[in-house]
Amino acid sequence: MDDEFRLSPCEYDEDELDRMPFKRKMIIIGIVGLAFVILLIFTISAVLRHFNRVVTEYTVEYSDNLFSSKSDNSVFKEQENEALKKKVAFHFGNDRLMISTIDGAYFIDGKGLMSGRYSYAINEPVGDFCNDSILVYDYEGTKAMVLIESKAGLMINSLRNILRGKVSGNGKTVLYSSDDRNDYVTVYNAQGEVENEIRTTFADGIPVDYAISDDGTRLVTAYCSYENNKIVSKLSFYNFAQKGYAVRSPLTGQETIEGKIITRVVFAGRENIIAFNNNGFELYEMRTTKSKLLSKNFEDETVLDYAYDATHFGVVLKDMKTGKKRVVIYDYIGREIKSFNETAFSIDFSDEIHIALRGEQILLSNSKELGLYTLEGKCKALLKFEASVSNCAFAGEDRFFITSGDSIEILKLKR
Repeated sequence: MDDEFRLSPCEYDEDELDRMPFKRKMIIIGIVGLAFVILLIFTISAVLRHFNRVVTEYTVEYSDNLFSSKSDNSVFKEQENEALKKKVAFHFGNDRLMISTIDGAYFIDGKGLMSGRYSYAINEPVGDFCNDSILVYDYEGTKAMVLIESKAGLMINSLRNILRGKVSGNGKTVLYSSDDRNDYVTVYNAQGEVENEIRTTFADGIPVDYAISDDGTRLVTAYCSYENNKIVSKLSFYNFAQKGYAVRSPLTGQETIEGKIITRVVFAGRENIIAFNNNGFELYEMRTTKSKLLSKNFEDETVLDYAYDATHFGVVLKDMKTGKKRVVIYDYIGREIKSFNETAFSIDFSDEIHIALRGEQILLSNSKELGLYTLEGKCKALLKFEASVSNCAFAGEDRFFITSGDSIEILKLKR
C-alpha cells in the first residue's frame, strides 16, 4: 500500500544535536556572568558609598578634666586654685598633646596614654616642645627647664629675664632674654652649656620671633624696626654646624623686607623656613645657607591662621573688602596645590576658623564644628558639638584632640 500511513523515525541534524549542549553552556555562563556583573556593580556602589560617606558620629575614647578630683590621669587633680587653672597651656604636634602648668608637664598620645611626666616649680610657665624634648621657662624670670623623655630634667639659669624660648628635637635650647640695654639670643646645648650668643641693641629693632631647626644646627630670627618712615622686618639666618678656620661667624645671610611685619617664623618640611606676615609669607630653603623660593603677598587678604606638616603648609585667608574666606595649600617648592573658597566646605566659615594638616588631610574647626577634608576638598567627616571647644588637633588616624577650658577629650570617628 503505497498510500498507507507509516511512522518513520524523526530526522535530526547532527550539527544541531552537537550545538544543544553548547547553547545550554552559554546560557548558564550568561546567567553567571550577569549575576557577577550585578554583584560587582553592587560592590563598587557600596565601596563608593563607604568612601563618599561623610562621617558624623564619633566615640569619646578619652576624657579628663585637669582639676577634677575624680581624674585618674591628671597630675593636677588635687589642685583647685583658680590662678593655677589660668596658667595651664596646651601644645599640639605630631599626634600628641603636651600639657604644662606651674608644677608639672606631660604628654598625652592619641590613645590617652600619658608619658614624659615631669614636676617642677615655675611661677609663669610658658612651654614649647619638639619631638620628645620639652621646654618650660619662667616668663620674665630666669629659670628654664629642659625635659627630654627618659632623661632627668635639666635646669638652665639665665643671667637675664627670659622673654621667649624654643627647643629642638635633640634638646638644644634657644632663649631670648633682655637687660636694660641689649637683647640676647642664647643657644644652649643639651647639657645646658652656652654654645652661642647673639647680642642685639635697640638699633637692630624689636625681636618678634625666632625658630630653631629640629637638629638644633640652624636658627632664624625676625626683628622689626621703623626706618625712613617705613616698617621694616629683618630676617637673620644662622648655621651653627659650620666649623673651621674660615668660619668667623655663624651668620650666613640676612634679608630686609619693607612694609611688612613678620609675625612668626618656623622651620617646616625638611630644610624649609616660612616667615609669615599679616598679608602673606616668605618661603626659604636652608641647608647651609638660605635661598628664597617664594615671596607671596595676598594684596587685600589677611592671614587668619596657618598650619604646616612634613609635606605641605596652608593658610586661612580673609578678604578685607568682602569678608569672604578661603584656604590655600602649598608644597615646599612653593607651588600652590589647591585653593578653596569657603563655599567648598560644609563647615561654618562665619565663625573663627582654625586649620591643621596631616599628610593628605585638612582639619578645619570652629567653636562648634570639626571638618575633615582631603587635599582635593572632599569632606570625610563633619562633627558638631553642643558645647564650645577651644582647640581641635590631630591625635592620629581618625582621632582628634578636643580641648575646652580645663577639659581634654580624644574623639574617634565611627566609620
